[in-house]
Amino acid sequence: MATSRRRKKQTITAASGQSGYSWSDIPLELITLIAQRLQKVVDLKRCASVCKTWRNAIVPGRVRPDHSDMPWTISWNHSCDSRKTSAEFSDFWSTRTFLYITKTQEPGRKSLLDGDFRASKHGWLLLLSAVKNSDGSRDSMYFFYNPFCNKIIEEVPQLNWPGGRRVITTFTVAPTSPGCVIFVMDIEANGTYILNTCKLRDTEWSRHAIYHPFSTNPSLHDVIYTEGSFYFVFHGTDVPLCVAKFSVALQDWTVIEDCSSSFLNINSGFYDGFSYSFKLLECDGEVLLAAVHKYDDISRIHIIGFDWSQKASTPVRSLGQRVLFWSRLVTFAVPAVGDSRWFANMIFWRSDREKMECRYVYESEGTWIRSICQILSVWDVDTWIEPLDLWDS
Repeated sequence: MATSRRRKKQTITAASGQSGYSWSDIPLELITLIAQRLQKVVDLKRCASVCKTWRNAIVPGRVRPDHSDMPWTISWNHSCDSRKTSAEFSDFWSTRTFLYITKTQEPGRKSLLDGDFRASKHGWLLLLSAVKNSDGSRDSMYFFYNPFCNKIIEEVPQLNWPGGRRVITTFTVAPTSPGCVIFVMDIEANGTYILNTCKLRDTEWSRHAIYHPFSTNPSLHDVIYTEGSFYFVFHGTDVPLCVAKFSVALQDWTVIEDCSSSFLNINSGFYDGFSYSFKLLECDGEVLLAAVHKYDDISRIHIIGFDWSQKASTPVRSLGQRVLFWSRLVTFAVPAVGDSRWFANMIFWRSDREKMECRYVYESEGTWIRSICQILSVWDVDTWIEPLDLWDS
């Protein structure tokens, strides 16, 4: 096998006029100089994938691409029968297209078009496709996809399709890590929360029932996972707006009640013509609650932070030198450094339903007001993609 590989390598290099030398023989210093001129993170990723020598030349401290901490967007195009026909992967800063995928590009191989987007971390996407069984039932088939290196990981067992409502699908770390765990949470008809967990390469899912800590059954507005805990937003007639934290390891609840009493007037989601919606955000490991309200053509966002040791909530006065990116399934913050400093303390909101992207700027007293909106193309723009970790993904 080794002899065959050597002969193939010599044939390639000889045919290209290299006199038996390979790309890995280029001096490390020269590769670094070339890489320093590649200021797009996707170009560096592809360069580092050539061989181990090239990867060693593109390491933290040697090369730093411009805007590498800024996110990307993923867009899908559909046919008349709602089937995905193509996908486009672009960066936020220059809107340059990194990858354009069509259904016929690699027939017989799964791609971004074969599943519905569910989560994104560290440049990886978690997608869901439905599998129909012989008895007519359906199962959920999850797989990971990395557009930067066009890599797919399918080592996830099938999961029964929920009988109730699926409220969250997420994962802990990049699937290249042995510690990657997938969480899928469903709500059954009786209000019980079912947490399904699975590690990559496991043969089956683990199933756990979770019961919320209230005597009544309030409405669930949102749920996210971070740092070993799930966070829920509850609100109902008998339960004022509250945020509850469920520790997976300890199997216990911590509840912060009446989060809005100090600065919002909320009564079952409506007050004096104002319509509120609530969204949990993860910002550098910190969980925040965004209360969005619209009145006529004016849209504002209030952001609430939490002190879990004191079980108290307080308005967030500023995001500091950070930019917050928010879509229906993904939220994250990135540092506003270099040219990106002009976006410090701003919020970018992207809606796949309304087909628009909006910029919110800081107004006063922990309030951000919508300043700029642009209508997106006919493409279905689903979400932001969290920036890729160039060296660890």
